[in-house]
Amino acid sequence: MRCAQDPLYTPETEALQAIYRPLFVTSYTLANYLRDNDFFGANRIVLSSASSKTAYGTAFALTGDDIEVVGLTSATNADFVRGTGFYDQIVDYSEVTALPTDKATLYVDFAGNRDLRSTIHHHFGDELRFSSVVGSAKTTELPRKMELPGPRPTFFFAPEQIRKSQQEWGREVFGKRFGAAWSSFLERAANSDVPVIRVVEGHRFDAAERVTRSLLRGKVPPQEGHIVTLD
Repeated sequence: MRCAQDPLYTPETEALQAIYRPLFVTSYTLANYLRDNDFFGANRIVLSSASSKTAYGTAFALTGDDIEVVGLTSATNADFVRGTGFYDQIVDYSEVTALPTDKATLYVDFAGNRDLRSTIHHHFGDELRFSSVVGSAKTTELPRKMELPGPRPTFFFAPEQIRKSQQEWGREVFGKRFGAAWSSFLERAANSDVPVIRVVEGHRFDAAERVTRSLLRGKVPPQEGHIVTLD
């Protein structure tokens, strides 16, 4: 019944909606937030954990914007990230200091890696115009205060930006714009010719436990999306 009242629901893509839609809300909203602030004067955005679904959803949501999108990832995930086609450039974590510092840059941290954040801030210095913490794909450690050059890292809070957009556009227009962006992303994700995800289904609590443990160990490939039914 709840799905019947959801204008964005389609039965054939139910698994993809369960996996992606909560994350894409953040991706879409973050892209709007950056646009609202004119990308803080930057013409390059660096996204960590580029293989994570929220990160590459953000890269997709920025398609068509006049800003270079750089994805940071590990050597293991580089081919996958490159294959999405969502980024202008892919850079290994070990080579982040090779990025030129002559361009105004903003950093969005999806990894929650404090050492990487420190490296980014020290490398770009005054050319780092904004630093945002969105998530923690690689660690459960809470961020600690750090003395860093450049802008102070700030947490991105999606509900606040959603309220702002709804007030400015109206709830109906916001829903239509999000729906259009979501449909476009879903079409790309569901494209079997250039797949970005393989849905893996599991059943019962033991499957949920296995997936959770694998996620915590970082052993789930980025191209996998897990659906566990507790029946």
